[in-house]
Amino acid sequence: MKFAAFLILILIAYSCKKDMSHLDVDTYGHAGEGIRNGRNKYPPNSIEGFKYIFDETSVEGVEIDVQMTLDSQLVVYHDFELDDNTNGSGCIPSKNWSQIKDLNIYKSEFNIPTLTEALDIIFSYDRKVYLDIKYSDQCEGQAIDFGTFNRSFNDVLDNYSTNQKENILINARSLELVNSISDTIVTKSFETDNFEGITDLLIIDEIDVLTTRLSSMTESLKTELDLNQIEVCLYEVYVRGEVEDALNFNPKMIIADNINCALKFTHGKE
Repeated sequence: MKFAAFLILILIAYSCKKDMSHLDVDTYGHAGEGIRNGRNKYPPNSIEGFKYIFDETSVEGVEIDVQMTLDSQLVVYHDFELDDNTNGSGCIPSKNWSQIKDLNIYKSEFNIPTLTEALDIIFSYDRKVYLDIKYSDQCEGQAIDFGTFNRSFNDVLDNYSTNQKENILINARSLELVNSISDTIVTKSFETDNFEGITDLLIIDEIDVLTTRLSSMTESLKTELDLNQIEVCLYEVYVRGEVEDALNFNPKMIIADNINCALKFTHGKE
């Protein structure tokens, strides 16, 4: 009886160890927050938040939100309107950098960082970065100028080495924007939940990664993408069960809102 119980314990330990080995999957912290159960010590998309998750975890990278100001400065901020979570108002694409650089975000003493400031910190830790581009000016009801965005992005990239640029992924829900990026080193991703003809579209436009919600991914789509060497990034991955479901698709990367939970499955440690 004791031997049987001992054998069961060994089998359980082995199965847990086996399930917690997905070293080929990169985990990105969503907006530099959510180390444990979505609890955040610092505001999302803040320099302090990036430092904190890199100091506290072995996460491979961070997902950040990028917008362009009226005078073509690339900054890191999520919301379309400043009214929601700053002491300012209006929309970033309608404001010059000088008008927003001193705003406080999320009722804190912290300010909106530039993309260069964010990348400097991320690369000082030798981590990867996923740039989610917000390309719509909600105040004006139109998209930003993609050619101007590409020039501003190239100006930022000029500050970094080839190895560092290889650790940058740029994503948008606009194929036109992604296709406007002229740099050939950064990884390009298209985000969508509409999969009709998606594989052919990604091949024609030479897109490296499909980003989609975990709830939208299917086995048949993943098989089709694998056959065409297109990688997958899954997001809206919050709790243990969702981490397990995401890893069952064997994606290239996941954007996690509970970093430590995800790392226990991808690395077997936090």
